[in-house]
Amino acid sequence: ESNYTHGKDSIGTLTVTKQSIAPDPEHPETYKEVTITSPSDEVYDGKEHKWIPTVTDKEENELVAKTDYEVTYSTTDFTNVTGTITVTITGIGNYTGKATRTYSITPKTYTVTTESDSKVYDGTALTAGGKVSGIVKGETVEFTITGSQTSVGTSDNTYELNWTGSAKESNYKHGKDSIGTLTIKAKSIVPDGPDTPDEKKTGITVSDPSDSKYDGKEHREVLTVQDTKTDKKLVADKDYSVTYSDDLVNAGTVTITIEGIGNYTGSFTKTYEITKRSVTLTSATASKTYDGQALTSTSITVSGDGFVKGEGATYNVTGTQTEVGNSANSFEYKLNENTLASNYDITKVVGTLTITAPTPRTPSVPQVITPVETVEKEETPKAEEPKTEKVEEEYTPKASPQYYWALINLICAIVTVLFGLLLLISKRHKDEDDEEEDDETKQQATTNEDEEQEQEKKRGLFTRVLAVLIAIVSVVFFLVTEDMSLAWTWTDQWTIWMVVIGLVQIVVFFVGRKWKNVDNDDDDEEAQQA
Repeated sequence: ESNYTHGKDSIGTLTVTKQSIAPDPEHPETYKEVTITSPSDEVYDGKEHKWIPTVTDKEENELVAKTDYEVTYSTTDFTNVTGTITVTITGIGNYTGKATRTYSITPKTYTVTTESDSKVYDGTALTAGGKVSGIVKGETVEFTITGSQTSVGTSDNTYELNWTGSAKESNYKHGKDSIGTLTIKAKSIVPDGPDTPDEKKTGITVSDPSDSKYDGKEHREVLTVQDTKTDKKLVADKDYSVTYSDDLVNAGTVTITIEGIGNYTGSFTKTYEITKRSVTLTSATASKTYDGQALTSTSITVSGDGFVKGEGATYNVTGTQTEVGNSANSFEYKLNENTLASNYDITKVVGTLTITAPTPRTPSVPQVITPVETVEKEETPKAEEPKTEKVEEEYTPKASPQYYWALINLICAIVTVLFGLLLLISKRHKDEDDEEEDDETKQQATTNEDEEQEQEKKRGLFTRVLAVLIAIVSVVFFLVTEDMSLAWTWTDQWTIWMVVIGLVQIVVFFVGRKWKNVDNDDDDEEAQQA
């Protein structure tokens, strides 16, 4: 050091410039490829998402925050959805420059699911549950199911969502919902039967229609249909339709068809009867003492239910009685054009016409008056007789006289026919007496002339023909003079004639039998000669 002296120095300077953490167009030499990481967006989950950058130099040495750089944020809320968050990184110390990064907390997606359900109509509302998915645990929303279906049909199971709980609507976005349906099916309107199981009973009841009697008016029975499970009286044209068979006036069966509509389905029928009216037509019963004049009575009494007003019948009374005795007061009726036989059960009752014999007059006996004590009796008012409708014919033509028939006359007619038949078919049975008579006849036949024999044969044939004619006359006479539909008696004014005819037939029978025997003998003789 002693050998030297210090002259004047020339001192240089060492300068270190700050390195920029971000490209600087004005001083590009200051940027030495410092790297800053970039953030990513976060979905809201109720947690804080504060992004912290990482800064490294070219040699991948990590810079120290608050020594080499500082970080500032555009917000202090790193939990909720607030929009874009800007992060500013500013170099300090040995570093300069400024860089920014951005990211966002995005809304969380939520969805709503409502359930589907169905049932048979019962008058009560059908509802079903639902749920909200995607809400952060611990947060709440007000979720209400509003879907409801009461009548037959289908609708969406809707809901309402109110953000009155702890969850913020801004933190969520609505995704795709799954909405269920509510379906009400129509209920059967068919009434329960006695054997319907309890689990299948519908609770439907229906009143029974009442039968009506024909009166010329319309009978439209109204049914009452009740749903006991809903305690509701069903309404026609709303819950069901009613159809009647065509004829509601005339006698017969009326069918009512009930068919469910609206909330009800199915159908059933009920029947009732319009019954016939019972009508009794009675001809008059009359009598009088014989006076040679015909007894008639043309009045007809209509009783029972009677005819409906404006309907009825006309009558032709043919009963008549002139001689002593009785006969039916016969009549016929014809319904008016507007009167249908199918609406009535008509019974005919025939009265009786009676002619009695005159009563012989007897000398009058002086009346002996014996004083008696008179006891006054309380008069009991007579009950009113039931009113009957009498139909008087203005004019009824008389029929030919009809008489009661006589049993003796019938016997005489039968006897006459029997004797006639016997004469035709009987043959002579020979016995010992007949053989003697045959011998005599043969001897006589051999002595008589042929002409006399021929005459005997003709007389026998004549008697047989005569017997047949008498039998025919007897039958015709009986049929003309007697009416067996009337009451019978033993004899009448024709009995004497029938007896005479019968006696004549008996005489002809015996005479003809004798001549027939002669004919038979002649035939036997001719056969022997042959």
